[in-house]
Amino acid sequence: ALSPVGDLPPAQARALPRGMSADELAAAITALYGPDAKAREEANRWLMAFSATPAAWEPCRALAASGAPVPVRFFCANVLHTKVRREWHTLGDEARQGVFQALEDLV
Repeated sequence: ALSPVGDLPPAQARALPRGMSADELAAAITALYGPDAKAREEANRWLMAFSATPAAWEPCRALAASGAPVPVRFFCANVLHTKVRREWHTLGDEARQGVFQALEDLV
């Protein structure tokens, strides 16, 4: 189940669990593209907040490189693209090398 982010102020919504698994992220992305409007709205808020956290790097990298459904891989690739554009300068050399290698492996 998704965290009830919809009722939280934006600052608190960004304070999501740090140990999110790739499976939990995939479930949220699947809900985003599902038929239930309320679940889509909640998933969108939750995913936007999670995507802004440092914890989003690893599960997004794992899912982008997995055999997950195309919408899940696309969403994760888009998150990684955005994070590289906006947060690359905040990463240390070792983290940059790890991200670079993971992205190179995807291509």
